[in-house]
Amino acid sequence: MRFVNDPDPLLPCSTSACEYGDAVDIAYRQRRPEAIVIDFIVRR
Repeated sequence: MRFVNDPDPLLPCSTSACEYGDAVDIAYRQRRPEAIVIDFIVRR
């Protein structure tokens, strides 16, 4: 799942990481003032 937003959503990302642990990888793909792009990758 890809998440795109203008402010950096550190709190939602860290909350998701705590909830899903090693089952989900969170990777920043872009960190610019106009858009933050984060991929959530499910490990199988």
